[in-house]
Amino acid sequence: MRKVVAVSVFLVVAMLALDAQAEVTDKEPSLLQVWLWGLVGGGLGIAGWRCRWWLGVVAACLVLPFFAELCQELHDPFVGPNIRAEAGLAYVHGAYAATLVFFALHAAGAGLWLRRWSAGRRLTGR
Repeated sequence: MRKVVAVSVFLVVAMLALDAQAEVTDKEPSLLQVWLWGLVGGGLGIAGWRCRWWLGVVAACLVLPFFAELCQELHDPFVGPNIRAEAGLAYVHGAYAATLVFFALHAAGAGLWLRRWSAGRRLTGR
């Protein structure tokens, strides 16, 4: 488990060094960076949910602001159209797909935790 955490922390730090190249999109994360946040954040989430329920919540709370800000900028009436013009619809679709993967991995982890928790309640008779 320590190796997973160490690799995940390394990947998060490495993602911060990635940059984009354009007028509006130079302030936005690259699509690679968005996917890395989605996969690493989702992987940390599913690992957290499997260990303890509160670790899954903490993992979600750490990465969720990144996706909230990204979606806010994509829906901004001034910035959103410029992002679509410079990066194209592939960027927008990829960003939403990475967000969906992040939430799906957390939902899967929460489902695994809930199944294990309910099985434990059936065994103890609570």
